[in-house]
Amino acid sequence: MARQIAAAFDRGEIVGTSRGNYTSAPSLFPGWIEEKLIVPLFTWGADPADDPVFVDYVENQLGAEVPPHLFDVLAQIGIEVTDGQKAVFALTETVNDKLSRTFILPEGVPQDLVDVWVESFAATIGDPEFVAAAALLGRPVQYGGPESIIEALAAGSVALEDPALQELFATLAGAE
Repeated sequence: MARQIAAAFDRGEIVGTSRGNYTSAPSLFPGWIEEKLIVPLFTWGADPADDPVFVDYVENQLGAEVPPHLFDVLAQIGIEVTDGQKAVFALTETVNDKLSRTFILPEGVPQDLVDVWVESFAATIGDPEFVAAAALLGRPVQYGGPESIIEALAAGSVALEDPALQELFATLAGAE
């Protein structure tokens, strides 16, 4: 489906798509960047102040301004996002982005072995050569350690006690 959307964009049949993210566009659609066809309308997830790669991509590669956060755009048109909805959104982002290479050890593994796994994985993700090699393949690397994942799951779990937010999560996670 993504190929059909990109092809339709190239043909001018659609004028907007979500395919222009810095994690995929440089390797998949370099012409879109060269021709300045990508104009970000909003951002979500990390605060741009905490994501210098995103800021560099938008300002220096796209020649655009860093866009407002999705929640700010919604507020401008009169839609207030609740803390529960924000928690579900953050949980979905964590599941989609940071849990995509998750490993879970069986119960009863000694803490020293758990520490070796966590430290080794973090060292691999933090290795500049690994990051550079992944970037060449168009596969940017993000690390969500146990603490950030536990925090997102805890906040999301509380929010998911609300049936309406359970439905929102199912929709955002593509489970419907």
